[in-house]
Amino acid sequence: MRARPSRRHAARDPLPFLKMLEPDSVRFTNAFTSAPSTLMSVSAMMTGMHAYQLGRTFADFSFDPDKIRSLPQVLSERGYLVHQAAWYPYTRDRLRSVLPSIPRKHWSSGSRYREDWSNDQIIDAIERTLADDARSPRFLFAHLNMYSGQETEAQVQRLLWILRNVLTNSVLVVCSDHGFPVPPDDRPIAEWRAELDHHGHDLVLSSENIRIPLLIRSPGCVPRSIDCPVSSIDLAVSLVDLLSLDPDAQLSSQSRGRNIAHLVRGGPASAEDSQRYLRTDNRYFLQPGRLTSIVKYPWKLVLHHDDESTELENIGDRKSLAASARTKNAVAAELRAELDRSTEELDAIHVKSMLTSVLADRRMRRLRGKSVAIVDRSGWRSIEPLRALLEAAGVECRAVYSVPPDQGASAEGERQALVDTLALCDALIDVGSKSGVRVTTRLAAHVGVPCIRLDPSLARGASDWVRAVRRARMAMAAYQADPRIAFEDLRLFASDRELRRRLLSRVAGRLSRAGTVTSVSAELH
Repeated sequence: MRARPSRRHAARDPLPFLKMLEPDSVRFTNAFTSAPSTLMSVSAMMTGMHAYQLGRTFADFSFDPDKIRSLPQVLSERGYLVHQAAWYPYTRDRLRSVLPSIPRKHWSSGSRYREDWSNDQIIDAIERTLADDARSPRFLFAHLNMYSGQETEAQVQRLLWILRNVLTNSVLVVCSDHGFPVPPDDRPIAEWRAELDHHGHDLVLSSENIRIPLLIRSPGCVPRSIDCPVSSIDLAVSLVDLLSLDPDAQLSSQSRGRNIAHLVRGGPASAEDSQRYLRTDNRYFLQPGRLTSIVKYPWKLVLHHDDESTELENIGDRKSLAASARTKNAVAAELRAELDRSTEELDAIHVKSMLTSVLADRRMRRLRGKSVAIVDRSGWRSIEPLRALLEAAGVECRAVYSVPPDQGASAEGERQALVDTLALCDALIDVGSKSGVRVTTRLAAHVGVPCIRLDPSLARGASDWVRAVRRARMAMAAYQADPRIAFEDLRLFASDRELRRRLLSRVAGRLSRAGTVTSVSAELH
């Protein structure tokens, strides 16, 4: 269900329609979403993966079933009929490869796929779908529009009435894709919502926007309220368990969530359950304005990636006396360390994927079995990750090190060699560049073999470049390599003879002492 702003959410009072379900359900009072936007949240919910992992931008978001396993895919293979009924056509479209829409014959009369569906239309479609073949096991995902008081409560009551004959042998999950931020002041809700709709409510990582209602009713559940913090990414592996199905190996291995079925069945929460870290991202990997929050209840830290600023908040008891500065500093340091660790891990996955996509370019495939040189025109200090991937793909690499006339080699540049190269490749394969890498023969006369040209001019803009550097800083763990120059044959290209001589002297001396190169030469460029 899509959330709607209300001051009652801020006070954490249970909504009336949730009270109807509580006597037979387990209610999680500290449930958090993986993302404050519908597409990111639902896709994360269905895969158990952080929303941040599933795309580089909204534009390139897609599911590759060969690489990413989803709960609907698992259930479909186990004999379930899988359908979705979402009110918003954009959601229906983008998730169609994971959650096929309810068959057209069950749509309400006059409904069109490209228009919004009312909650009544969605419930009508569910009723007709269930009546079509009540014997087949089904997985139904119903995405209702925003909570709107008595109307929504009546719709939920009607839905429960439709499901009455299957509830005894079914798992029912009621939750929201995300919350909705309440005004930070006394502004009217309508005015605040209009402002957010203009900028995007999904930009905000306030507690009201990332906290979600979550109730689970299943055979064998022990009705109660649980304060143990949980995430929407826990649902995929938990539902497989609650449906008494054997675990799916790929879904379990890719999932960053936990199986909370034991909590539904009345089991105790362990210390590990209660003190876990919960991550929420408002944007994908390559998008500006990215924020990440990490919760270790009752504390929440929000990081603004563009300027590295942070916000710390106690979301457990806002009315209590403020914690000491020493306590806050310690908590902030712990949460920031965990956030950096998880970001490093996730960024490494994206960067490695980007480098791998370079190899998939058709022009790169022609080079297999040949010898090439990699010419770094950026002035940065290493192309080792790309070299390693090329060689793994059967392309013999002869590394060439190029320094622009206005730059000299620096120790800092060498220490950041691997990081800078990851940033370079990151930016080259950004949204504005389909291939990002050009195979050129312009410098073939200098090196004697085809060249793969890495050039900052191929990136779309300076802001992308700066963000790429910041993102790639976390990616070194993906490549277990020493971040130094380590070429067997290092060549320097410069247009100025004196500059070339100075560079040769400085770089050759440092690298030779380190034992990282066997020969160094200089040529005019």
